[in-house]
Amino acid sequence: MSHSAGILGLRRFAEQVDRPALGAILALLLLSLVTLYSVTRTPVLDLGQRGLDVGEGVFWRQIVWIVIGLGALYVGFHLPFRLLEATAWLQYAVVLLLLIAVLLVGGSGVERWIRLGPVQFQPSEFAKIAVVFVLARYLARSAGNGNRLRNVILPLCIVLPPVGLILRQPDLGTSLVFFAILGPLLYWRGLKLWHMLLLVSPGISFLLHLYFRTQHATLWPWLVFVVLVFGVTLWRRLYLLENICMLVVNASVHVLEPMLWERLRQYQQQRIVSFFDPSIDPMGQGYHVAQSKIAVGAGGFLGQGFMEGTQKELAFLPARHTDFIFSVVGEEFGFVGAVLVVSLFALLVVRGIGFAARARNGFVRYAAFGITSYVMFQVTQNVGMTVGLLPVTGIPLPLVSYGGSSLLVTLFLMGVLLNLGARWREY
Repeated sequence: MSHSAGILGLRRFAEQVDRPALGAILALLLLSLVTLYSVTRTPVLDLGQRGLDVGEGVFWRQIVWIVIGLGALYVGFHLPFRLLEATAWLQYAVVLLLLIAVLLVGGSGVERWIRLGPVQFQPSEFAKIAVVFVLARYLARSAGNGNRLRNVILPLCIVLPPVGLILRQPDLGTSLVFFAILGPLLYWRGLKLWHMLLLVSPGISFLLHLYFRTQHATLWPWLVFVVLVFGVTLWRRLYLLENICMLVVNASVHVLEPMLWERLRQYQQQRIVSFFDPSIDPMGQGYHVAQSKIAVGAGGFLGQGFMEGTQKELAFLPARHTDFIFSVVGEEFGFVGAVLVVSLFALLVVRGIGFAARARNGFVRYAAFGITSYVMFQVTQNVGMTVGLLPVTGIPLPLVSYGGSSLLVTLFLMGVLLNLGARWREY
């Protein structure tokens, strides 16, 4: 009975799955193995502290995680979306408890994993699943004008608890993913672009104030930005109360930014300052970005060839199997290889948006777009980080970087996305 059910499940999967999206997923996984094979099998010259091999075990463990992850994708494809919707708040509560448990068991104050014997997992990765589904459930069932402040604050209140707990680990990069999921979902719900820009203006104001203060420059550009926000609030009078609140928050940055800055860990401060001016820390955080840009630039149009990357072989390139794996792709396969990777992700994003656009069910619509936003942000951040356009945050390249929890969660969400794409006709 179970054997026949398994055959029926495979047949159903083969008949209903979106082949272009599945093909892109499998191609990225194959590229991950090819790149990790090169990283782990090429002898690394010992040049001191930076001449560190990436053990061959990384390649074999990635194969194991891919096999497990494909099983998670298969499960995600067959789970009824109504079950995911019905259990969304339960999932949310469980991950909050797990995030609290991480802080309780991590005695050093820098802990992100829960260890159960030989197995360890990262609850912050699983929190992405719960937040996508609980936001999709809430937005699908809530009514009213999506541009009113109260209809923005409530979804924000869903995101803030896991973000706060993850920041305490501390893990600034992962915490940003939740805002990258929330923002596009609010826009998909009907939040106007100008209103969204006004809502993110405190973040822009914070970065401007931080940049000019840390560079010991005048704060006049920040003040001009605040005045500009004030002008917009006068021009757009439709939501006067909301606009005034945004103006007050922007002005408060002058006091809040130094306070929040002091609460960041030293290495987090160094990452941000080095992004503003890499010459400040040329052998630390600035070194990472500099070597990554050299690796990508050295690849040229067609690359140096499989297993021929010198930056990787000399171990100049840090975290070349995780955060900076895209740099290895750029060095060995060149511009063509980099474009191929970006194109595969673009195909996934386009298919995901298509699933969301044609869905008849509200939960399916928001869940599909939320998963797509998650992938789009992580790819943009990781690629931008490796070429020096965005600060180093430690966010891996989905489906390509080495990792257990991250790969497992991403493949499960890909299975759910394929599931939602196959069942878009259901109410």
